[in-house]
Amino acid sequence: MKSSCVALAVGAVLSWIAQGSVHAATPQSWSQFQGDAAHSGYVSGTINPAQFQLIWSLSAASLGYTSFVPNVAIDSGQVYVSGLNQNGSNPYTGLVTFNAATGSTAWSQTLPIAWFGSLSAPSVGNGLVYVDRFGDTNVIGQIPPTIYAFHTGNGAQAFATNYDGQSDVGGQPAISGGNLYLSGGTYGGFNTYNAISGALTASNYLPFQEGWTAAADSTHAYVYLPAAGNPNIGALYVFGPSGTTTIQNPPNNYTSLNQVSNVTLGAQNDALIVTSTNGGPWQLTSFDLQGQSVKWRANLSYTYPFGNFLAYDSGKIAINNGVIYVDNGNKLSLFSETDGSHITDWISPDGQLVVGNPIVTDNVLFAQTSDATYALDLVTLNTLWSVPSTGELALSNGELLIDNGSTISAYSAPEPASGSLLLLTAACLLRRRRRRGIYGRE
Repeated sequence: MKSSCVALAVGAVLSWIAQGSVHAATPQSWSQFQGDAAHSGYVSGTINPAQFQLIWSLSAASLGYTSFVPNVAIDSGQVYVSGLNQNGSNPYTGLVTFNAATGSTAWSQTLPIAWFGSLSAPSVGNGLVYVDRFGDTNVIGQIPPTIYAFHTGNGAQAFATNYDGQSDVGGQPAISGGNLYLSGGTYGGFNTYNAISGALTASNYLPFQEGWTAAADSTHAYVYLPAAGNPNIGALYVFGPSGTTTIQNPPNNYTSLNQVSNVTLGAQNDALIVTSTNGGPWQLTSFDLQGQSVKWRANLSYTYPFGNFLAYDSGKIAINNGVIYVDNGNKLSLFSETDGSHITDWISPDGQLVVGNPIVTDNVLFAQTSDATYALDLVTLNTLWSVPSTGELALSNGELLIDNGSTISAYSAPEPASGSLLLLTAACLLRRRRRRGIYGRE
């Protein structure tokens, strides 16, 4: 009896591990742009994507919207997504919350539209979920731009703070501790709010540019503008308790507002961006935050074409353990965080451009081409799993979400059959314990 119970327990645990259901010990969140306030794209823990299956799929149309706003937020087993309804004479926006395991709707909020198609993706923290409704306060009769916060548990509104604005496009709210960071002002600007009350606590000068999302740590917030303002050269703006610091990036003098270069914070007191060089090759640039200077630059091998607004959102960097992962034409390139030296590349197997936001875990790297999403072994870069679906990626507790604007699809390892073996093992051991208590022996 004893040996059979032990064998059963060992077999159940080995099967559980093999099926990839051992993840991080604590619940994970994908709280904002690229997962966290640093925009790191890193999710702790290990997973086995070879076992991934589609567990649910949800269309915008099924919820009464014509499209989803790219980038979801995930926290405590709930997924948050913004929706747009652009049909008819009464367009509207809204926020929908659903269960991460099943895709079933938990609660939703419908919001009036201030400017056509103008609602940010959500961010979550402090027990609240935040969305920014953009607008232009210079338009007579316009609904004012507003930052909303709702309680994650029941969707009750926590606050709605109006602000001056000039844009129909913006980034996600950035959350760090008790601070909430957003664009603001009729001719540019950077606003800081109390993340619990919604009260405006600081308003700083920032040249006008649309579409950026701030990065943040415990004391500062960071925005990179490629060429807004005068002189027309790129600069990193650092907002802190003692004021604003500007670190210029002179080689970058691209003057279009069509480029968004969101900041990623590294682990070496550095800030990273990808940006153009006035028609030349795109560059990965590291800023030394202590020395307030450019630390190094690494040329990328591809010049991304400019099209419409937000031609290349270069905030889509992932970083962990001193390695930077960045889209680079038909490959995903790896660079050293310390000195910018090139490490290696993952080449797109279908020859398509590598696009979207990479995600890195402790054993897996997620990358996308224009045709498919891939899970790669972090050491060998060999393909472990792929699916012919693309969109903005989010990862939490071993579940991968792909948001393509019209549909959100969730992939995860199924609940393993060995779960029943674990229950059987527990029952077996319990029977042994009871028998020993009654008879004092096996």
